Amino acid sequence: MSLKENPTLEHLAGIFKQKIIPQLQEYFFDDWAKINLVFFNNGMIVEDKEINISGLFPANIEQDMHYSEQKKIWKIETEAFKTIDAFTKILGSKS
Repeated sequence: MSLKENPTLEHLAGIFKQKIIPQLQEYFFDDWAKINLVFFNNGMIVEDKEINISGLFPANIEQDMHYSEQKKIWKIETEAFKTIDAFTKILGSKS
């Protein structure tokens, strides 16, 4: 990848946001929980607790579908891309 010519943290973050994460989205059919597992829960992808799923559907439909019990909303945590620790955590434990 182009990281060899431009070895900066900002460039690495751009590669993850523009290439790696979209590829994982496609591979895992937008299952963000699995993407988070691949990243060893490093904080780049977090559950978005600010969005209330039950507010998206009428109450009777949402209860019938049990949608809010099954689906979490995820977001990319941009602050995590600013430290090298988040990237090194993807490598897993060193033990």
